[in-house]
Amino acid sequence: MDYNRLFELNSKKILVIGDIMLDIYQYGNCNRISPEAPVPVIDFTKEEKMLGGAGNVLKNLVSFGSNCEIISIIGEDISGTIVLEKLNDLKIDNKSIIVDKSRRTTEKCRIVSAGQQLIRIDKEDKHSIDDEIEGKIITYVRNNIQRYDVILFSDYLKGLLTEKICFEIIKLAKNNDVLTLVDPKGANYKKFKNIDLIKPNLKEAEILIGKKIESIEDIRLACTFLKTMLECKYVVITLAENGIALLENSFEIIPTETCQVFDVSGAGDTVLASLAICLKKKYSLVEACNFSNKAASIVIRKFGSTVTTISDVISMNKKNHF
Repeated sequence: MDYNRLFELNSKKILVIGDIMLDIYQYGNCNRISPEAPVPVIDFTKEEKMLGGAGNVLKNLVSFGSNCEIISIIGEDISGTIVLEKLNDLKIDNKSIIVDKSRRTTEKCRIVSAGQQLIRIDKEDKHSIDDEIEGKIITYVRNNIQRYDVILFSDYLKGLLTEKICFEIIKLAKNNDVLTLVDPKGANYKKFKNIDLIKPNLKEAEILIGKKIESIEDIRLACTFLKTMLECKYVVITLAENGIALLENSFEIIPTETCQVFDVSGAGDTVLASLAICLKKKYSLVEACNFSNKAASIVIRKFGSTVTTISDVISMNKKNHF
């Protein structure tokens, strides 16, 4: 498959709207058990801080060479300041990052030793944004909708993507021929009605449809249910080691790329960004999912919310003669 069309520049932007967060990885060596309690003692060696959540979707898009913008919420705190610095490093304007004094910036700290994640500590607030912030965001998108050709919703249930935000922005996108995609969380699928593409993982799909998925037929029925209820064009369900399921006019499962898995955190963000850049360039859903499958197989080989490039994916594509 020829993916060279992805290198073509486009004047319009991809807008990411969703829950940005700060991912912290603390690494150390573990050689003993604490005398205070039956827990490992970690001798700290280094720390890495990077954008997570919607910020990781953004990082993937930037690595793919896309012209991007992000709308999100941070708190008035040190983690929020670091988020702004990381956006500046990516050369992303922070004018549409809103500081909400009523919440903390979402922070996830992972402790890692000998290639294994031992524990994760989360600091976050999940209450919905207030009516004033909601109105500001909708007005901003309405005033700038002509600048975008794709809008990605990255929902981590931290309070930004309210029903009103989703409904109004999807309607604006539909009226202006802007492609919309979402990586959803939670059971409220109805707020994404009329979205172009929904991309849950298997666990998220089970929550959305309210039942366990135990077979290929269950996956097909889940895709059909979501497509019907949301009146969307595409449904994609990521199946971890079992590949990617997709439904447009017909149902199909694309097998996963075989590789050693180190960290799956952020892989869904890579898939969402990959689907966006491919569909934006008018590749078919099958072609987009093949590209996404390969991109995800690259990033899960490393710890942290890592990214890949179009060139890396094309190289893997040629190597596998796919």
